[in-house]
Amino acid sequence: MFNLSILEIQRILTFGTIGVFNTLFDLAIWHSLVKYIKPDSSLEKFIFKLKLNKYSFSQGIAFVLSNIGSYFLNQTFTFSDSNTSASTRSFGVFFLVSFFSLSVSVLMMDILTKNARILALSQKLPKPLASRWALIAKLMVAPITLTTNFIGYRYFVF
Repeated sequence: MFNLSILEIQRILTFGTIGVFNTLFDLAIWHSLVKYIKPDSSLEKFIFKLKLNKYSFSQGIAFVLSNIGSYFLNQTFTFSDSNTSASTRSFGVFFLVSFFSLSVSVLMMDILTKNARILALSQKLPKPLASRWALIAKLMVAPITLTTNFIGYRYFVF
């Protein structure tokens, strides 16, 4: 079905390893921001004016910060692109691909944490899971973002 070379398999494994690291980094930032944004604070009120909630807002911030690191790690280790002029161009395309993934991830987080039907279903989960629904939603979004990023980076950036 697929005829993957050893180099392509190595790229996928390296990308996956960097992806796990970046996902953990992203999750740490996201969790910190969610805990930092207190109910009825001026920051939360600002976020609501953006038509977001603290989960989707934190998703956007964490995603951008973790993707800056992702660019340099993937450029160096996954796709081995050391050409400086190509790097400058690829940096812009990288962030366009990342922006697309960011849009998808923020939209998905917003749906998973604001949609009444989904929230009603989440409350039917066992209490330890229901109380951590935002974290579960975050973990559900991660594999989709990882896949979108790999395809975009592989074919458009590096």
